[in-house]
Amino acid sequence: MSRTRLVLEVLMVFGVLPLAYANVIHYLAWTLLPLLIAIGIGTFIFLRRDPTFDHKQFWNPAPIRRELPTILAVWAGGAVAGYFLIRLFRPELLFNLPRFHPLLWAAVCLLYPLLSVYPQELFWRALFFHRYRPVFRSDGAMILASAVAFGWIHIVMRNWLAVGLSFGGGLLFGWRYARTRSLATTSLEHALWGILIFTLGLGTYFYAR
Repeated sequence: MSRTRLVLEVLMVFGVLPLAYANVIHYLAWTLLPLLIAIGIGTFIFLRRDPTFDHKQFWNPAPIRRELPTILAVWAGGAVAGYFLIRLFRPELLFNLPRFHPLLWAAVCLLYPLLSVYPQELFWRALFFHRYRPVFRSDGAMILASAVAFGWIHIVMRNWLAVGLSFGGGLLFGWRYARTRSLATTSLEHALWGILIFTLGLGTYFYAR
């Protein structure tokens, strides 16, 4: 496939379609999770049939032990900073999900990594890094481009905080994937941050409405 065609594909799939979806989100909000699961299944099938994709990357847990200290250190720093920032600027949100809806919070902790995180990592890390390498030829460019795409998809949440935080997460997860080529590692890190967001009280910014 030509580089020009891949550029147009990136702009359409990762730019135009999320914006179009966001414009009808108040009609289709209920479709977001099923759509994400469908995207994950479709991405898995697409990559599974691609002989140039290293199938080991679908999980590859080996790097977790090496990466875990930095994953936990960065996450702990973010947890402390997030706690104090929310306490300072939006204290009414702090721990609102586990305090007032503990069963829903428990369900999020259990189901979010499987139903949301792994499909996202398949699409915005494994597929993006594999398919669009001819467009973004260096790891640095790939990491930045995937972070922009990952942040932009959160426009469907209809707030810029979700976009900005997801862009930051995209930089971190993209860097981790470029370093490890391990969806197990990036999914673990992504899940930790997502659960933290819902636990601290920022989950209100991360669901479609």
